[in-house]
Amino acid sequence: FIEYDLHKHIMSKLKIRSHNAVFGLRSQISVSDGLITCMTTGTSVLLGALPIPQPIIISRADTDPLSGGVACADRDPGREKLAHELMELSEANRRIAQDLREVAEDLGLARRTVGSSSSSSSSSFSSSSSCC
Repeated sequence: FIEYDLHKHIMSKLKIRSHNAVFGLRSQISVSDGLITCMTTGTSVLLGALPIPQPIIISRADTDPLSGGVACADRDPGREKLAHELMELSEANRRIAQDLREVAEDLGLARRTVGSSSSSSSSSFSSSSSCC
């Protein structure tokens, strides 16, 4: 379950940054009597040979099952604002990635054959998860 949770975190961070690959992925798991922690680090990149990921979509998962799946009336405005900002950031990063790809194509750096080089953008990230 920890690997699945970390994979979800990594994929979310990749979507927010509009990156499509991770290099140097390392995980460290620590287990104690009442706590399990795991930290994963790596370098995310935008590879020109792979498709640009779709922007992140955040939806409410906390629905009231007794009301037939209708969302609860009490909404947290801070949480909704943060979700909206993350979706805007993801969309802005996707537009930047598309612009970078267009510039690379204009300069002739786009993928011509399987062995040719392509443009890339990178950043380091760290993801962690803990469970009691």
